[in-house]
Amino acid sequence: MAHQLLTDLTTQGILQCVTALKDAVTIMDERPQTTEAFCEQRRCIRTLSENEKLLLQEIRMVEDAYKALRSNCPAAASDCVGQFNLIHALQAKYNLSFQANVKFSKKMLPVIGQQVAQALQKFTAQCKRILNALETNVTVRNSQTFITGKADFESKLNPLLGLQLDPVVVDDLLAALDNDLMQVQCLMQLTSQPLLYQALATWSNEINYIQDTLELWVAAQHDWVKLDRIFQLPDIQQSVRHANVEFQVLSRKWKAMMKGVRTNTLIQHCVREVTNRTFLGDAKALFERLWKQLVLFLHEKRREFPRFNFVSDRELLAIMAGTTLSLSQPCHDNAGALSVVVSKCFEHVCRISVETIQHIVKSQPASPQSKPTTLPSPTKPTAASTRQHPHAMGSPEESSFGDAPTYSIEVFAVHGQHDETISLNNSVKITQRPEGWMKELAKVLRRAMKENLRHLMAEYSDLLQYYLHDKS
Repeated sequence: MAHQLLTDLTTQGILQCVTALKDAVTIMDERPQTTEAFCEQRRCIRTLSENEKLLLQEIRMVEDAYKALRSNCPAAASDCVGQFNLIHALQAKYNLSFQANVKFSKKMLPVIGQQVAQALQKFTAQCKRILNALETNVTVRNSQTFITGKADFESKLNPLLGLQLDPVVVDDLLAALDNDLMQVQCLMQLTSQPLLYQALATWSNEINYIQDTLELWVAAQHDWVKLDRIFQLPDIQQSVRHANVEFQVLSRKWKAMMKGVRTNTLIQHCVREVTNRTFLGDAKALFERLWKQLVLFLHEKRREFPRFNFVSDRELLAIMAGTTLSLSQPCHDNAGALSVVVSKCFEHVCRISVETIQHIVKSQPASPQSKPTTLPSPTKPTAASTRQHPHAMGSPEESSFGDAPTYSIEVFAVHGQHDETISLNNSVKITQRPEGWMKELAKVLRRAMKENLRHLMAEYSDLLQYYLHDKS
């Protein structure tokens, strides 16, 4: 079988080399007389020259293969000795044709240059005729446009030749113009009073101060709203306690300031007495320092769960804050927000399916020793849904005792980019520590994929054995 493979390889190599040499000799033996054909031949010869090293390398490889075939299987080598010798004959003919083509090219270059020069002269004459015609046409068009415009202007002036203004009307118009000039001068004197200039400067400074204060206020308010949701997370409260204390102190001052603003209707009083630029600047500086501490906190999160390196700081803080909000109240956008982060942490996961479970904490006011009981109420598995358990509804009297509903979110399935779905045997509960439930999701997902693969191999074992046998 090895001899047959070597024979086929040698035969194919000889055939390929013979074909390439014949094509090259055919191209070089042509003697074109026109410029287009000569240029086309030169392009083909340039391509042959660029591929000549590759052709010579293939010929050497064929020679090595033929020597190996002659040593191992002389009978097969004798069958293709004619084609092998033809390679050397064609190679010699190729060299002769190349030299002859070089001589032909040197001979034809002056002729081709003369043909090109004649064609250029012909085209130059045509371009000159076209240019002269264009210049004549442009001159005629400009003259026509000028004549037409002059005629239109004269046609508009002709009806006015017979009109004359009444001297009385002219005198009235001049008197009215003088009165207008006097009024303008009076107004200019009024606006040039020092007191007016001083009042305008004072109002300009006040407006600039209010505008700068409001811009700083809006920027600080934007940071406070985001940080207020973030510092509600128990994980952040425990991990960055000093930053949490600083934020809570400033947050109480901020809320008191906003309460005073709501009860005041004068903007000048608000920006100077209720709040001031110094307080807003200190708050802005504190917010920036808190953001830096949160970046260090998120670095610890990424060290615990390296897949968070694919998520930006703001996205990670947003999912932590969104998880807290989701656990406190149901929202249909929870699945979408969680799916975005999961898809960034897990490459081939497109979205996830979650279910929201409501827990009703029952309080018994009649018995002080009784403890509150929690009744879980799982919902129907959907992308994001919330439904109360029938037993948790209770009577109106029971609902008046102050039931405290809480919510938990669990992931029960993941979906890929090609509509494939993997159902998780154990649902992953979403907690306020994303690195924890993300790591658990990775373990459960890996376990589910292993079980699905084991089930697939067991179900299609015959087909798998046939495929492996066919590949071997």
